Amino acid sequence: MHGTATAIVTVGSTQFDGLIRAVDRPEFLHFLKRFKIKRLQVQRGKGSYRPWNLVDSNHSLEHQLEVEVVDYLPDLPSHLRK
Repeated sequence: MHGTATAIVTVGSTQFDGLIRAVDRPEFLHFLKRFKIKRLQVQRGKGSYRPWNLVDSNHSLEHQLEVEVVDYLPDLPSHLRK
């Protein structure tokens, strides 16, 4: 999806459930829509919190947002270029 407005949230390989919880809130999805973000890549690391709003297809469709949540990618930049 080259050229698509993309937001990236990453904690790397660490644990930062507070950040992942914050981006999983409906208010964050509204914020992304307001700024015409069409793609969201979340690397959640080793945390225990699993974002359910982000992966709920109803929320994603409502905000016209492509969402991908991964635990960890050792080469995130290469993955994003796909």
